[in-house]
Amino acid sequence: MYRAGRRPPRKYSPNLPPGRWRKDHGFHPARIEREAIVLDYMPRGNPFDVHPEHRSGVPIVVGVGIRRFTLLDGTPLIGEPEFIEKISLSFQFRTGSYRLNCIEVLKNSVACLSSEPVDTGVAENVVKEVGRFSSVKVFIDSSVLSKYIEAFGFSPRVIDTHRVSLKYEDLTTVAKDNLKEALKKIIKMREKIFIEFYNMAEPISLRLHTLELLKGIGQRTLREFLNERKKRGRFKSFDEISSVLRSDPVEMIADKIIAELKGEDRYYIFVKPPLPTPGEAGRQKIYLGYLDRLTQDEE
Repeated sequence: MYRAGRRPPRKYSPNLPPGRWRKDHGFHPARIEREAIVLDYMPRGNPFDVHPEHRSGVPIVVGVGIRRFTLLDGTPLIGEPEFIEKISLSFQFRTGSYRLNCIEVLKNSVACLSSEPVDTGVAENVVKEVGRFSSVKVFIDSSVLSKYIEAFGFSPRVIDTHRVSLKYEDLTTVAKDNLKEALKKIIKMREKIFIEFYNMAEPISLRLHTLELLKGIGQRTLREFLNERKKRGRFKSFDEISSVLRSDPVEMIADKIIAELKGEDRYYIFVKPPLPTPGEAGRQKIYLGYLDRLTQDEE
């Protein structure tokens, strides 16, 4: 049922050769996402958290990534975040005596903050050589770094992100309550991409269409939508889509993303399911790869 030139959905198996569909696994969340929306902020940490570092009284921020919907946490590096605010993400770079917090402002280009005085020229060369970045800018003054990254369109508030991403069950109650609002904000921020999803969604099999994976779309609604899409050529706004579906298309995508983050579904449109563990029982999860196709120009 896929048009010529389209790759059919691939079963999410560790035995398949690596490629675009699974390349993000093993990367630091800050390298994948670069920015996130704040779901929860605990200025004194979380004494009930399963992670020991979260019980030490260090401030903790919980967020969801803007590019790939990665659930993540970290500690404030610059500024105190607010709920549902956009923040920048940094990853630690260590080599020899240097420990820097770096933000990837462009592909293979980073801006780094040093927690102690360093020879910035030497640090830039070390990071460039060891990290294989094309350009590096090292700052000692956090306010100067904030202004620099802001010029690239990033938030001046920066979070030092932990390397291991979170699972849905790791989220606090507050983070879970804020997740849907945060996702709707991201979808609206990236409106063109998600409108295009409605324009390009295709059948999965003879009996199932990708759009039927969204809550509220049955066979009758699907037929009406596809007929209208064929007539119009393509939809240009969420309002146009809403008038046909008679539901909020932003909320429908947000609900689907939440279900995928919970690991409840068999078919994944937007979120890459976790790699299966050895001996994992049950049906294989299938990643349809729409977000990869929709964002390939951003890579």
